[in-house]
Amino acid sequence: MPATDALVVLQQMMPWLSSIALAMSRPAGAAIVLPVFTRMQLGGPVTGAIAFALAIPATPMIHAGLLIEPRTLIALGMIGAKEMVIGVIIGLLIGLPIWGVQCAGELLDTQRSATQGQAEDPGSGNQESTSAGFFALAVTTLFVLSGGLNLLADTLLSSETLWPPLALALAPQPGFGMVLLGLLDRLETVSLSIGAPVMLAMLLCEASVILLMRAIPKLHLYDLAPNLRNLVFILMMFGYCAWLVSYMKHDLVASRDVLGTMHQLLKP
Repeated sequence: MPATDALVVLQQMMPWLSSIALAMSRPAGAAIVLPVFTRMQLGGPVTGAIAFALAIPATPMIHAGLLIEPRTLIALGMIGAKEMVIGVIIGLLIGLPIWGVQCAGELLDTQRSATQGQAEDPGSGNQESTSAGFFALAVTTLFVLSGGLNLLADTLLSSETLWPPLALALAPQPGFGMVLLGLLDRLETVSLSIGAPVMLAMLLCEASVILLMRAIPKLHLYDLAPNLRNLVFILMMFGYCAWLVSYMKHDLVASRDVLGTMHQLLKP
């Protein structure tokens, strides 16, 4: 008799468990790629708890749909994979400015010949320069402080209406390849617009050294140029960080149209 009761309880709980698993697939897909979760190494339990919290609003809707039209185990697996793909796309679109700032750090370290002291990126496992790691940590902090997690939650909740969780069909929009190339252009634009002022100052410093050597040939300033580039980099960053904070706060959250970009990639 107890075994029968346990079986009945399990049968009653299965739709809820399936609903929670499907609802967590989309937030989990975003957490796989979003630097807020990968770089900070929050761990599986913490990431799973956040994905569960983000999945709570969609769980009743999915449960009601499963009661009306039950799915097989294979269909549930395919729907879960589709939900994770949508979550990965959302994570990539939201995390794009963070990677742009990280690329700006790589460009600046390359320009000032400071690529020897590299560390491992916790998110991807690749090597990154010192400035790239610092910029990534700083912009990730700004992302959280400026409401980036609210943006993630709003985007996930709005996407549930546009791309219903129980709909298995997922087709790309015509011309989605050009949209992907546009995202790469945007990544390059963010990195260059952030790193250009400091790079220009370092180039002007190096040009000044070259002109001084041409004017006074007896001076040997070959070893002075790298030191001056690093000095200019440090002095520029003190005044540049204040502007960078205000700029990135607006670009990270306030001006983001994630759903508009997803409309250009996927058919509703």
